Amino acid sequence: VLGLVMVSGGSRLRVNASILENAANPATFSLAVKNINDWAFSSNADPRLRELAAARMEKETRPTVLYGDFLACNDFNAAERLEEVKTPTLIICGTDDKMTPLRHSQALHEQIAGSKLVAVEGAGHMIGLEKPHEVAEAIEAFVDDLVLM
Repeated sequence: VLGLVMVSGGSRLRVNASILENAANPATFSLAVKNINDWAFSSNADPRLRELAAARMEKETRPTVLYGDFLACNDFNAAERLEEVKTPTLIICGTDDKMTPLRHSQALHEQIAGSKLVAVEGAGHMIGLEKPHEVAEAIEAFVDDLVLM
């Protein structure tokens, strides 16, 4: 592995209890999707993009799958192992990420020696959808630097 890219992440990925509760129940799944969509996008995001993302999640994601994904996130904890990361690492986060706020990416950056942090202004958790060019440019620059090492 020549390099790692972490997008909208953290060493802990705690999930709001209401998302877990609503995602687990088919009767309240729509509410979980609404909450996720409200928290995942920046207020600057195109309303049509938000609408399409919510519709797709509701239509194509089974409640058990979404619940399992968020349960795994909630149980995830790599905080004690970050010093083991020796691979060049790029950390990308949106400044408006409400699901995994920028402070989590900043903590990763502080704990992973030699890492690089790119904070994309005005992007939320769905940074790859909201600001695809900025994300691609950051990754391209990182990969170009890896090639030179």
